[in-house]
Amino acid sequence: MSFQSSSHFDPTSLLIVRKEIDHSLKQVENGVSTLLEDGTAPFGLDDALINLEQCAHVLRLLEQPQLGKLTELTGRVMKKVIEDSQAQSHDQARIEAMSEATNVIKRYLDFLCVRETLAPQFLLPTINKLEATLGLPMTREGVFLTPFLETVHPNVSLETPAELPSSQYVLRLYKLSLLHFLKAEEDDLDFQALSLCGNYLSSIATGTPSEQYWRFVHIALKDLDNTILTDTRLRALIQIEQQSEQFLSRQQLFTPTQQDYADVLTLCLSQETPVAQQLREQLNVHDELLSDDQMQVLSRQLYGPDLDTIQTVVELLNNQIKEISARIETGQYIQNDEERQGIVSSLRESINIFQVINLNDSSAKLREQADQIEANENLSTDRHANDVMNSLLFATNSLQILERNYTPARLKLKFNNTQITLDKIEEAQEAVANEARIALTQVNEQILQYQQSQNVEQLAGTPEILREVSGALLFLESNDGHQILQKAAQLIDQVISQQKTLDTPQLNLLAQAIASADYYFEQLQQHQPILAKPMQIGLDSITAFEQAVA
Repeated sequence: MSFQSSSHFDPTSLLIVRKEIDHSLKQVENGVSTLLEDGTAPFGLDDALINLEQCAHVLRLLEQPQLGKLTELTGRVMKKVIEDSQAQSHDQARIEAMSEATNVIKRYLDFLCVRETLAPQFLLPTINKLEATLGLPMTREGVFLTPFLETVHPNVSLETPAELPSSQYVLRLYKLSLLHFLKAEEDDLDFQALSLCGNYLSSIATGTPSEQYWRFVHIALKDLDNTILTDTRLRALIQIEQQSEQFLSRQQLFTPTQQDYADVLTLCLSQETPVAQQLREQLNVHDELLSDDQMQVLSRQLYGPDLDTIQTVVELLNNQIKEISARIETGQYIQNDEERQGIVSSLRESINIFQVINLNDSSAKLREQADQIEANENLSTDRHANDVMNSLLFATNSLQILERNYTPARLKLKFNNTQITLDKIEEAQEAVANEARIALTQVNEQILQYQQSQNVEQLAGTPEILREVSGALLFLESNDGHQILQKAAQLIDQVISQQKTLDTPQLNLLAQAIASADYYFEQLQQHQPILAKPMQIGLDSITAFEQAVA
């Protein structure tokens, strides 16, 4: 199973409620901030916390249990912060955990909507911090693997560990190296030491009830130098240390729990090794549990700039490029040294920003033009004029594409022509949607007038308007909407020519068909996902209307 297919998430439902979740988070953040600054709870803070709890329930309904849990814990910590503030005290750990949690929730929501990929492992460290401030048991590393172990227990052929001489210092060595990891002072010797301890424990476990468990511990510790060591995983290493002490004192009586197995197997699965692949196949775990390599790739999206930041950068650069373009169009820079240096300076500034945001092709094209303008060579030729304007167009379009890469795919239409300024296409799409809705409002008024007067002449202009709006739907990538309004126009023409009378049920069918097209425009205006069901209702309604007037 491929990475994209097995971890794919359809964010349509989440996009519908996203604004409400963001609004609730913002309300609570602002309320708590005011409380901490002024010492008094602002009006509506209690309601905002209730809304946040409801958001947690909604996220669970959307099959995001860990995100729902994170949101719920955030609300509980916020209540503690409010109680602390009212008691004239502040717990800095709670405030920091709450701040981090709200940020992670927003970033993970962005990640889900843009990447359409599930990666709840990213949430675990923040969940643990909230649990720690609340004094709750910590969610363990193996929480995502536990459901798979309830039905299947792995049976993988593992290498026999090397035999090592008996030693009473193994546990002490493990403790010392683990301490270095906990202090973030580990070096290569510490990795080797834990691998050696894993080998020793696995070797002496041969023939005991926990033999397989310690084999997996050895694999996990052997590959530790390639593992991302989060706080949650460090706690798993602490648990192994505690279990080692129990095992060494009573080798035949020690039995690991299912959760112990889940923690250690999760560490094994973090690496893309043959053993990890066998485990995934046996447990039928694919990208429900991501490897560290996959996590690193996805972290660039999760921890990189968010949509608001990208939109701000794009807006600033677009304004600067428009200013440069306007100055070049006047042609004054060809003869005026001061104007020429001003344009070169603006281009250099833009080039630096394009490099920072990794739009290297655009920065290279602009640098070439800046060098030519600065050298004052062949500036009066038609070729230069075309080259510089094409470079500016390329840069502008690359900014639009960058912004779209950070926008949920279900909230945007395709670009079919990248040889023109792409922001003009989006402006055209918005203008078309606005004009189309105005036209459909006019159609609805005509239908109401007809219903009241039963004068078929009231519908005389309706077919033409519907055909115009159907063209707008085709431009906006809605073939179904186009067909609905084309058919509606054809049937109204038929009603007019045959002087038929439409009763209320027939008018309702016509209105439902038109409403489905209006819904499409409305969702585009509000930047909401387009659901298939309303358009299907429109298709069914126009089919029923056709049969009714036949």
